[in-house]
Amino acid sequence: MAAMRALVLSALALALACSAAPLKIRSVTDLGASFEGHRRVAYAGPDAPPGGFQRVPLTEDAERIVEDTAIGTLDEAGWEVVPLAQADVILRAGTGRRDFQEAAFQANGTAPVIFESASTYEGEVEDDTLVVDAFERATGRHLWHGQIVGFDESPAALEQLPAAVRRLLGTFPLPGTPASRPLR
Repeated sequence: MAAMRALVLSALALALACSAAPLKIRSVTDLGASFEGHRRVAYAGPDAPPGGFQRVPLTEDAERIVEDTAIGTLDEAGWEVVPLAQADVILRAGTGRRDFQEAAFQANGTAPVIFESASTYEGEVEDDTLVVDAFERATGRHLWHGQIVGFDESPAALEQLPAAVRRLLGTFPLPGTPASRPLR
C-alpha cells in the first residue's frame, strides 16, 4: 500500500512539474499614435531589428511560431502582409530587457556619437517574458508593446504559444484606425 501511495504521489509530482502555468498577456498602445495611415505590416526576423532596437533572440522554434501566428492573426484582421521594405508597421519579438542605441551629434552636428541608454521600460520586463513590439517603419516610432508572461521556451510553453500570441494580438489596433481600437 505504501509503495502504491508513493507511486501515485511521484506521478502527481511529475505531472505538476511538467505542466506549465497558463501564459498571461499584457499590452500597451501609445495612445498618441494613430494607425490611420497604416495598413501594411511585416514581421522583422531576428536579423532585422528596427533602428537600434535590440532584444534577446527567441529560439528558432519560438520565432517561427510567433511569426506564423502573428502574421496569420493580423492578416485575418485586415492587415496587408508585405515584405519589410514595404511595411508601414514592423513587428519584432524577443525576450529580455530592451536596449536602445541613440545617436547624439557633436557640437558641429556632423559626427554622430553612439551611446546606449537603458530602456524607459527597465524593470517592466520579467525574465520569463516574450515581448512583441510594433514600430512605424518610416520613423522608427514605437507604437505598441505586448508581453506574454510565463514563457520559458519549454515544450509546454511552446504548445501554449500560438493561442497566447493570438490573444495578445487581439489587443493590436486594426489597420487604418486610431491606436485605441483593438482587433476584437
